[in-house]
Amino acid sequence: HHQRALLEMPLYVSLGGQEFRGSTNIVIPPPNTEPHYQPSALAKFDWVKPRTIAVFVQLSLMNAIRRNAFELLNKTKSIAGLPVEVHEIRGRRQFTMSAKKTWEKYRSSYFCPILEGDMPFQKRFFDVVLSGCLPVVVAFPAAGGNPHHSWFKNNTLGYNF
Repeated sequence: HHQRALLEMPLYVSLGGQEFRGSTNIVIPPPNTEPHYQPSALAKFDWVKPRTIAVFVQLSLMNAIRRNAFELLNKTKSIAGLPVEVHEIRGRRQFTMSAKKTWEKYRSSYFCPILEGDMPFQKRFFDVVLSGCLPVVVAFPAAGGNPHHSWFKNNTLGYNF
């Protein structure tokens, strides 16, 4: 069985989380070919420039956490005089703006919520970080007395942190 062979490997490189219980992974982000995210452009990026948006998020309403965040942020029109922008993704893939425009919004924002989805992998987390926007994540208590927190609820997607 392939799972046993993968578990016996000392290292497993992945775009996502733990595919098999007990496996050890190195998670790598997928490449972003947008010119603003290339090393030469990032070296010139003004990381401390003032931003024009307090919070920017684009999300589908697929679970309670996302629905609650959508409702709360839609009620919050501004923070410290800067706008809060909330955009709904319909049907998981019907975006209200292009990827390029989304990346521009990330680069113009102070905070970008990265809420749990249906997969452990969150490409937008890496896009947000490379944009200089602070990612806001929700943490859940870990299992088995582990003092650390996880982005995933216990036993979500087969994970047991």
